[in-house]
Amino acid sequence: MTIVNKEAVKEFQTFSSITELDQTVRGYLFRHKYTFLPSTEKVLKCIWRNAGDVYGVCDYTLGRIETEVKLSRNQVDRAINQLIRLNIIESILTPRDVGKRRILLVIQPDMDYTKFSKEEEMIGLSSLESIPKDFIDFGTSYFSEEKVHQLWAYVLELEKNSETDIPLGELLDEVISALIDSTALISGVPAEVREKLFYQNVEKLFHAEEKKLVEFNRL
Repeated sequence: MTIVNKEAVKEFQTFSSITELDQTVRGYLFRHKYTFLPSTEKVLKCIWRNAGDVYGVCDYTLGRIETEVKLSRNQVDRAINQLIRLNIIESILTPRDVGKRRILLVIQPDMDYTKFSKEEEMIGLSSLESIPKDFIDFGTSYFSEEKVHQLWAYVLELEKNSETDIPLGELLDEVISALIDSTALISGVPAEVREKLFYQNVEKLFHAEEKKLVEFNRL
């Protein structure tokens, strides 16, 4: 870490201890592991590794991150943008009186994740908010019960980040249709392919609803 004026940068510190920082990032990694771009987890872990001096603050340039994680600049940029969009990090331009002006990547606190533990991760996986019976019944015909929980967690994540306020219950039939369509493949297709197709189908569903909202607002 190469902060020009460490004492001045401490005002951007977001955690009171390294333990609190570690618990929070582990929580983020668990919560978003099905929505992260392939590069995003690598970039977040890089920021995390280099945010332990001033807790939560990484004073790395994008070029240095690019070198450390062995990704292209475009991949790093996309990962950073996703982390910002998910409110996991904030990009802050330091004031001139800190020394040489730098862009700091600051991990944001979240009390839910600060209290996360490995045991709670497992409980969270098996006790997601009630999954519709039809989704479970059809999903378990093609996927393990654990995987069905993960698929539903992805739906909840999309609902949370969607710009439309339509209740998920009103989209349930379409979500199940997306699941059915993802399994309507010839036998022998790997479960990973069916899973990826479901993610693509349900993403298209939410994007279509967002588009409808935009068109409605134009009327």
